[in-house]
Amino acid sequence: MASFHRFNCIVILSIGFFSIVLVATSAYLESPTIGNLTRTAGFSENDFGWNQPQNFYHDALFQKNKKSYQFYSDVVVLGDSFSQDDLNNNWVNYFVEATGLTAQVLHFNQGGASRLLSSPLFLEKPPKLFVFQSVEASLYKRSSQKDCQFPQKTSHSELPTIQLDNNRHYSTYSVAREVNHFSLDLDQASHYLLKALSRTIGLNVSDTVALEVTRLGLFSSQVKNKLLIHENDFDKQYLEAEDLELMACNLLAIQKAVEKNGKTRFVLMIAPDKLSAYSKVLADQQYANFSLIPSLGKYSELSMLRLDSLIQDEVERGTVDIYLPNDTHWGSEGYRFAAEQLIDYLNSGAHRP
Repeated sequence: MASFHRFNCIVILSIGFFSIVLVATSAYLESPTIGNLTRTAGFSENDFGWNQPQNFYHDALFQKNKKSYQFYSDVVVLGDSFSQDDLNNNWVNYFVEATGLTAQVLHFNQGGASRLLSSPLFLEKPPKLFVFQSVEASLYKRSSQKDCQFPQKTSHSELPTIQLDNNRHYSTYSVAREVNHFSLDLDQASHYLLKALSRTIGLNVSDTVALEVTRLGLFSSQVKNKLLIHENDFDKQYLEAEDLELMACNLLAIQKAVEKNGKTRFVLMIAPDKLSAYSKVLADQQYANFSLIPSLGKYSELSMLRLDSLIQDEVERGTVDIYLPNDTHWGSEGYRFAAEQLIDYLNSGAHRP
């Protein structure tokens, strides 16, 4: 009887202790967990949430198109989450306001370039600019069609020149990160404890990896010496030379198909993975040369904005939150910077060999 009583006491005390830890952890954690790296990986917003206000637009300045090219716009963007997920914090808004052009964004999930190029309106009234925007990690799967033949080189000089106004006064407003304490989200607390305890014994049970950086002040988060990345950023190291060649072939074929009407300019705009963007400040330089973008830079006929090197330079200048510390996406500084670099690229004539 005494042993049974002792067992019950141990169980009750264990449950009580765990409950106290769970409630205390929940009270400690800031909510909501908004970063796609912190949300799934058990890293806390206390540590990695951004603390420098972000700039947003009240309303999107472009159309999010879920169909095909059915209405004219000066610019058509075939893109991913960097172009379409957050309509109010988005590079296309900055581009539209700075240039006065109209724009629409279509997502890769709704089809590739062929559905746009075959649209009757695209044939009848093509846009001035076609931006193929892809995050680096997904570029290969979006441009790996087999049996590709490199197209014959053509001169971009046959296309009309795009010269853009570049008004850099933006009608954005500043937003601080929402922080709630004592929300008592026990699911969030248990998720955090499971992942955090696993990391303390050397196990990473999430798809987020924390790497040391040598330069502080690049993020507005409390933790400043760590770079959170998605483990997919490592996958590019396994691509062979033939894979990279196939990717270049497909992208050049898409470019030629877009530009054959003699009216539409094509620009490849790759959003570098976070690992590529911050490669020069990684403490462990074995991860610094995984990017696939430089291999595409060898094809001079490919109209590609080299955002990777431009962002790396901006990182070295110390710009804060180009990428959000808790997320794989740009902060508002990154979105603005990308738009302005695209404008400068078009105005410079760099896309015309």
